[in-house]
Amino acid sequence: MPFTGINDWCIDKKIIKNCDIIYTRYASSDFQFVKFLKNVKRINPKIIILIEIPTYPYDFKISNTIGRLPIKTKDRLNRKRIHSYVDYVLTYSKDEKIFKINTLELSNFVNTELTLPKMPSKNTDTVINIIAVANFNYWHGYDRFLVGLYEYYKNNSDEKRKIVFHLIGDGEELIEMQKLCKET
Repeated sequence: MPFTGINDWCIDKKIIKNCDIIYTRYASSDFQFVKFLKNVKRINPKIIILIEIPTYPYDFKISNTIGRLPIKTKDRLNRKRIHSYVDYVLTYSKDEKIFKINTLELSNFVNTELTLPKMPSKNTDTVINIIAVANFNYWHGYDRFLVGLYEYYKNNSDEKRKIVFHLIGDGEELIEMQKLCKET
C-alpha cells in the first residue's frame, strides 16, 4: 500500500506561521495527510484547521474494487488519528461529531429571502447554454440532469428552445455521461 500524498517539502513554513485558518476539502486520510496536519500544528499551534467532508458517512460510496481497496484501508486506519489536529469538520450532515471532532453544519441552498425575484426574460434566443465545470464524479448528479432533459424533450416535443449542455473538465464519470448523451 503506497503512502503517497503531501510531502514535507510542500509545507511553506512562512505561510503557515502567518495563517489563521487552513480549510481543506477532505478526500481521505493517509499517513502523509496525518503527518501534514501534525506538522502544521507544530509550526503554528494557534492555527485553526477545518476539513470539509461533502458526504458523510462516505464508506459506502467508495467502491470495493481492488484498485480502491488500499485507499479505503489507509483512510479507515488514519482517519482515527486526525482528531488530534483538526479543530472542526464542516459537513452537510446532522452529525455533531465526526472522527471525534466537533462539526459545523453547512448547507447547499439559496436563501430565497436574499434573492431578487426573477424578471421575465426578453431573450428571444432559441438556444440555452448550460455549462458544468467539474472533475466529474457520480455524486454530482449530472447524469440525472441529462436524463431529465431527455424526458423533458420526449414529453414536450413542441419545445422550440434547444438546450446545449457543455461539460468542461475530466473525471471518472465524463465518459459515462458522453455515452448517455449518445444513447438518449
